[in-house]
Amino acid sequence: MATRDTTAPRVSRITVTEPRAVSAASVTLNAGETQAPIESLRIIAKPGTAIDGTAGNEWTIDLDVRSRRPSSWSVTQTTSVQVSVPNQHILVVALSGPADSATIGEVADDLEALRDFNRLFTIERLGLDFETPIDTGGRKRFTGGAAGFADGSGAQMFTIVEPLRAGAADGYGAGGFTATISVNGSGNGDDTIAWQPEAFINTQ
Repeated sequence: MATRDTTAPRVSRITVTEPRAVSAASVTLNAGETQAPIESLRIIAKPGTAIDGTAGNEWTIDLDVRSRRPSSWSVTQTTSVQVSVPNQHILVVALSGPADSATIGEVADDLEALRDFNRLFTIERLGLDFETPIDTGGRKRFTGGAAGFADGSGAQMFTIVEPLRAGAADGYGAGGFTATISVNGSGNGDDTIAWQPEAFINTQ
């Protein structure tokens, strides 16, 4: 009669792999008439930087178009841009008045003049540079950034579309991680999974 082996497996090696970025996050700004907006500027997270992959999805941009020039501006100023790395936010203020207005090209030029912006982002100009920017109506989030894990052959197993987050509220404990993933070929769309470091343990 065969006996059942009840000896617990012995951990011989723990392997933790980092997901690799497979696509960069981006956001598109419109210009022209509000009733007929034109996609004019695409801001893209730079590959190989700290915001490549899912990390770029944490960033937001606010394009605030004003009809009056702020009192702190010079008499010829039409734009103001700020990049906050700690807050993962870009703020653009642009003038659109009866006598003087900013252009989407000027917004792009001013962003590209900032060192923090150039370190993390690139700009793709899609429309006519002389068009007037359109207000985003508040913060607009970057989307499309993804990272994933591959098997031994290099084939993509699944893609993470939101950053890994330590600790789960569903009972997996502080040592676990959660992520929203898209499983290749599953046809089920995005799903949320949670796992603990034991998922990466090889036993013998």
